[in-house]
Amino acid sequence: MERSIDSALQRVNSLEAREAENELLKCCGSRVWATRLLAEGPFKNAADLIATANRVWWSLAPGDWLEAFHSHPKIGEKKAASAVAVEAQRWSEDEQAGIRNSAQETMAEVAKLNRAYEEKFG
Repeated sequence: MERSIDSALQRVNSLEAREAENELLKCCGSRVWATRLLAEGPFKNAADLIATANRVWWSLAPGDWLEAFHSHPKIGEKKAASAVAVEAQRWSEDEQAGIRNSAQETMAEVAKLNRAYEEKFG
């Protein structure tokens, strides 16, 4: 596993800026996050990348967070509000697998909670 992380990191470090941004946008849909993160590279190791990604994330404005959130489906939903790369969509589908076969009442409750969250936080 560590070897695959290292090779993925080497790949990201070696990409042209636009290609690297597109790869990062698969993980987080905020363009500002991807741009700022790339400006801090190249990364020495996975821990460096993760620490930098985290620091950049918490420096973002709420609008940048919303952009990222719109690139992933809400829990219990199949599609993100924004268009995303095929690979990012597949990752989201894997994340949603735990709720996919839930009872109808559970799905209705999740949808209700999603709406309440959006009403409260925008």
